Amino acid sequence: MQATNEPGAKAIVRFLAKVNKELENRGLGRIIIVGGYATELYSGAAYRTGDVDVIIDTLKVKDAKAIFDVALVKIGARKRSGRVYEAEIFGVIALDIVGYDFKGKVKRLRVNNSYVYVESPEDNIVTNLNACVYWNSDLDCEKAAAVLAAQWRVIDWNYLEERCKKERTLKKLREIKRRIKESMGKNL
Repeated sequence: MQATNEPGAKAIVRFLAKVNKELENRGLGRIIIVGGYATELYSGAAYRTGDVDVIIDTLKVKDAKAIFDVALVKIGARKRSGRVYEAEIFGVIALDIVGYDFKGKVKRLRVNNSYVYVESPEDNIVTNLNACVYWNSDLDCEKAAAVLAAQWRVIDWNYLEERCKKERTLKKLREIKRRIKESMGKNL
């Protein structure tokens, strides 16, 4: 898994890896990329987003946020709204801190001599399926399908199906899975 070639997205990922290293070195948690940018990474950019959503997974929110804020000031970032930041080096991509607690599995994305975490493809699919089913969002159905198709061979099917049972989205998962099998045939 690699960051897309979008210069702004690459700059944000490099920034996040640097801050993540600082947080982990101080025992203050870790940064996890979630949402649309995780979908973009896992789908091979079949879906594109205009922001990078992150969770600073920490029990020490105040301390972790202080380190994050100092790093943002150093790069000249400015707050666009409540939790959304922009910086010239990010280009048109915004950085959105969406929370401070993560429950789920993660993958590591290596960035130079450091790394950031990305929610697992399974957890990303579940999030998209929830929006698909409960908000009747066709776009989120497509996002779930794009990640599922692109990550087919590495999906932890037991974990994914268990999560979908809990979220009551298993029927939709099976429907999307069937469609992918029909369209991709023996290529799976």
